[in-house]
Amino acid sequence: MERKRGVIDYRTSENILEFTDANELLCRGHNLYWGISQFIQPWVKELDDEELREALELRGRETTRHFKGRFVELRERIPRSSTSGLASTIKIRN
Repeated sequence: MERKRGVIDYRTSENILEFTDANELLCRGHNLYWGISQFIQPWVKELDDEELREALELRGRETTRHFKGRFVELRERIPRSSTSGLASTIKIRN
């Protein structure tokens, strides 16, 4: 979704939602963050701890805002050590 820092491509998700909407199907959200090295973009691996925290928070806010109300449930786990004040689980329901 964000192969280049700051350039988020929602096309795949939007295509899936277009299909589910057209067929009156419910769609459930998926992971926003991966902890598997081979699936992490190189630019993310270059961030220091503070930059990573900020990038994760921004990604979570932007993505949940973009898809608000479009999924049955959108849930992401935020590390308990986060000092951002974010809840440990974000849920958005229609």
